[in-house]
Amino acid sequence: MPRISVVLPVYNVEQYLAFCLESVRNQSVRDIEIICVDDGSLDRSRVLLQMAAAADERVVIVSKPNGGLSSARNAGLAVATGDLVLFVDSDDFLHRKACETILAAHDEAPADIITFGAHIHPAAHATPWLTRTLSPRRVSYQGFDPALLFDEASRPFVWRSAFSREFLIREGLRFDETVLFGEDQVFYFAAYPLARRTQLIPDKLYYYRASRPDSLMASRYEDRERMMLEHHHITRVILELWQERGWLATWRGEMLEWVFDFLGEEAFTGHRDLTPRLRASLAELVGEFFTDGPWVDALPTPARSLREVLAHPDAGGGPAALLAWQGATDPRSAVRRVGRRALGSWPVRKARAMAR
Repeated sequence: MPRISVVLPVYNVEQYLAFCLESVRNQSVRDIEIICVDDGSLDRSRVLLQMAAAADERVVIVSKPNGGLSSARNAGLAVATGDLVLFVDSDDFLHRKACETILAAHDEAPADIITFGAHIHPAAHATPWLTRTLSPRRVSYQGFDPALLFDEASRPFVWRSAFSREFLIREGLRFDETVLFGEDQVFYFAAYPLARRTQLIPDKLYYYRASRPDSLMASRYEDRERMMLEHHHITRVILELWQERGWLATWRGEMLEWVFDFLGEEAFTGHRDLTPRLRASLAELVGEFFTDGPWVDALPTPARSLREVLAHPDAGGGPAALLAWQGATDPRSAVRRVGRRALGSWPVRKARAMAR
């Protein structure tokens, strides 16, 4: 049985696939299996996989009709046999000692989840947010602490964690195939609360290609409306899961603040034509999952005010309430948000993203 199963979804990535495969095959430890899931590729990706399998007996090819990233990852999980499961996106690549470092951390203190850091490639495309997000500290959690979801640098990309296969089987964890964008968020909001032990390590073991123009992320930025609506679908899926599991009752305040952080800005100050629809969707989510109760009294005043604005939209004051809440939770972030709004509209931001 291999120590690590590397699950590699593949869809039309012939330009990057050979380099990614080389980084996995050249790991400093050989006791791994490399599960390549060809998700109905239409380019030469399948040929490259066959060449890799012919040269390396550790490479396993799973072929399936195109079903999206969640479907491909689930297909890889179904045949994985390693002690740990590591996900790699086929346009990214691994540090040569990634598997060795992960195994050393697991052997020292076995954990259900080991979350590590990552580099942005090329480095010129690193943003302050990405750099912070991909730079965890060294800390261990016994059981669940909401800090894993709301405070630590431990989200939102599932490729920056290794998961115990026994843990995934025990809890029946799979990717939600109804979520075509943001499936990583949904997976983490299910996995972290279920983990008996989670280990964060600062080692940067992964190289995230942040500038691929034909990536799924880039296509979502091209369809801004679809991306924002998918954010609301992601939020609903997570809230329904948390309500079903009974977690929402315990951490309702923390979840409401996360919802405001995730959806609030676009719902009040985003796309002119779509903002009313997004605000109505946010109000529906808040009204359905964050009903009145004693927990409301523990909310910071700005969060209570924002909740009231959503409950009574005709009263107005939404943008001011949002800014007050943002300033209370992170004053520097609020100042930066005001600056960004002053610098230009969405078309300007889109043009800058395309230029990068």
